[in-house]
Amino acid sequence: MTERHDKIQKSYNDIGIDSKLDRGRIRKLMLIGIFAACMVLVGDMLLGWGMHDASKGGMEGYLSAYINLPDGRIFWSAFLGLLGIPLEALSYFGVYRLIAPCSGGAPKIQGAAGHHRHSRYGGA
Repeated sequence: MTERHDKIQKSYNDIGIDSKLDRGRIRKLMLIGIFAACMVLVGDMLLGWGMHDASKGGMEGYLSAYINLPDGRIFWSAFLGLLGIPLEALSYFGVYRLIAPCSGGAPKIQGAAGHHRHSRYGGA
């Protein structure tokens, strides 16, 4: 390898994030995460808590709260969750960008973007 290549490699971590903070990108990722969290909250509120029938046992008792819900509410709750949860995951990359320059090898073990490497450290 050339000296230039080594210098470039030292300025990036393992997944290609520059060693200096990109505050604009981090802010955008965090705003996406906050928006997505609100979207998922609205979906959860559409579904509601519901009071289950205590006289029924097992799953039938827990599901009794949702028997009278209209199909539209169940659909929109699921749809908002389907869109919101992956968008929330984008904010994890912002968190990773914040902790990566400061914590050495810890983001590789615990970080959201480095989570796929967990099997190296005894994960399943």
